[in-house]
Amino acid sequence: MPKRFYSPFNTLVLLAVTLGIIHLSTSRCFSADTYTVPQMAAVTLAWDPNEPAPDGYCIYQRAEGQSYDYGQPSWTGSGTSGTVYNLDWDTTYYFVVRAHAGAFQSADSEEVAYISSSVNGSLYRQLYSVSSDRSNPETLDGAVVDGPIYSFVEPITDIKRAEFFIDGVLHQTENIAPYDLLGGSANLANPFDTTKLNQGLHTISVQITKTDGSSEIINAEMFVSNSMYRQFFSISSDRSKPAELDWASVDGLMYAFVEPITDIKRAEFFIDGVLHQTENIAPYDLSGGSANLANPFDTAKLSQGSHTISVQITKTDGSSDTIKAKVIVDNPGF
Repeated sequence: MPKRFYSPFNTLVLLAVTLGIIHLSTSRCFSADTYTVPQMAAVTLAWDPNEPAPDGYCIYQRAEGQSYDYGQPSWTGSGTSGTVYNLDWDTTYYFVVRAHAGAFQSADSEEVAYISSSVNGSLYRQLYSVSSDRSNPETLDGAVVDGPIYSFVEPITDIKRAEFFIDGVLHQTENIAPYDLLGGSANLANPFDTTKLNQGLHTISVQITKTDGSSEIINAEMFVSNSMYRQFFSISSDRSKPAELDWASVDGLMYAFVEPITDIKRAEFFIDGVLHQTENIAPYDLSGGSANLANPFDTAKLSQGSHTISVQITKTDGSSDTIKAKVIVDNPGF
């Protein structure tokens, strides 16, 4: 029998959320070779939708030996999956989900345990470049990608065969180095067109058969963002001289916003998975504002290092789009 909340003031009924299919994954959001920032673990949880539909959901976390703080959700949103960032490595965490409607919450979902182990026994990594010569590669796991990418496995040591799977479906088999997601030659990789995938998270798996007959699988979770919308930021409240927010290094005050404003009904801004601002009228700013001036966002409120700013866009035709930008907070004096 599902647990229910009954309010003496109205007929609101919330069923306890039951975690169904759960996907847990760690993610190092930036390559250590590129950024000298702390690399934290992240975990993604997915659950079955509540009936009746609530206003949204909250994820709560605790470390082993601690209690849940129900006043401080780790993630809030209206979807049925969420990512919790900035987890310490080599720590056991526990998670529950609650549905909420107004001031009322459901009981806890089933509890899920997760160990954020920093030990990865594999020698191999999936990398990607925006150039066919594979130059300046980045770690694919945790990357936000768009357009054509050139993805491959390194190192090539002791590999006999590499089979690439996209969301569990075999995509490419490589029997000769270098081992590319879409094949190629010794000098040039073939491009993979990310527009062939839906917006959102996708998993690229590589089953590696080694020369000694053993095998292993490496996974990378990437976020496809081939949206017409982009996040920009300015250091001026009038939004002048904007630069793209994705991969930007920021400090002090910034003024972030979405462009273009075409066909947007609502824009919900999330920082590391936690709802920060909802904008129902253009322009659509991270911290609100007016037609002429944006309100500042103080990056000093965030810890040093990498953070993800997501915008869930509801369009005028009822469809939705999600865009993400990864930023490096680098405030002097820390």
